[in-house]
Amino acid sequence: ALQRVRLRVLLPGLWAVGMVVVGGYMLLGRLRFARLLHRGRREVCSEQLPPGWDGRLRRKKMRVYLLPGLPGPCLVGRGIYVEPALLKEQGRLRHVLAHEYAHALQGDSFWTVVRCVLCMVYWFYPPVWISAWEAKQDSELACDERAIRILGEAERFAYGRTLLDLLTDRKRCGGCAGAVPIAGGRKSHV
Repeated sequence: ALQRVRLRVLLPGLWAVGMVVVGGYMLLGRLRFARLLHRGRREVCSEQLPPGWDGRLRRKKMRVYLLPGLPGPCLVGRGIYVEPALLKEQGRLRHVLAHEYAHALQGDSFWTVVRCVLCMVYWFYPPVWISAWEAKQDSELACDERAIRILGEAERFAYGRTLLDLLTDRKRCGGCAGAVPIAGGRKSHV
């Protein structure tokens, strides 16, 4: 009987400690990344955006920021973050904007938080982590479909090449904690 009482006290305590550790790790990563984004960002003026994108982004209250050294384009909140070099390549910039805009339309920032909370609460249960990873992959595929609808079918292959280039460049990234990065999948998905 005494052993059962100990387990009833020990197991919830262990679960709470695990939840705090996993949640704290996720939160610290998010705060560190947010500080990095806000420290060196510069807003892109509307004249630098591809035609038609200023109005589309403004209607959704979204902004585009430049950040030198960014591992890859990403959406954080209502901000799209890109490398300054991308401004010189309007076609690729259009692809990135369509991708990140599609993430915003799908509410992927919200679903990222939901996945993180579920992983935090069920930190001990591997199927939840696998499901979260699979949901992220599904989100990327749905986002790609929507981005192609936004860009038009004629842009399909150019968009795919942009994703492949960004996937190759992302090897130095390791992911963006708490963000919705472009090309979150693998080359085989593209």
